[in-house]
Amino acid sequence: MTGERVAREAFEQWFAGLPTFRHTDGPARGQVAAALVVLDRLKEDYDLSIDSHTAKGGAQVRGLSAASVHKILRQHGENREYLKEGGRTNRSTRGVVSGLLDSLGQARLDLLSADARARILHGLQEPSSPLEG
Repeated sequence: MTGERVAREAFEQWFAGLPTFRHTDGPARGQVAAALVVLDRLKEDYDLSIDSHTAKGGAQVRGLSAASVHKILRQHGENREYLKEGGRTNRSTRGVVSGLLDSLGQARLDLLSADARARILHGLQEPSSPLEG
């Protein structure tokens, strides 16, 4: 199996395990936004330590804002507003991001070149990905 396929399967399994909310018929938007931001950060620095992706105190995801999420979505041709505000996360977000990092670790993307890994991570943010679905 290719790195991309292993990563997608690990990612989809992680995503399927997220709690679903009745009002969105999917995971909480803040959790999805946190995943988008972390995937983006991993393109530049593939560090799977949860502490590298959370601010001091461990609850807030570094770089998470409505503007950062909008920028990521624009890169994929999505211009609708996804979050009105960002940066505030609930207590479960750290666990969600930690699960994402663990899933990616299983895919062994660290064995790939930085360019190949960035392409795969970018693909996980695509509209065909469960994050956008």
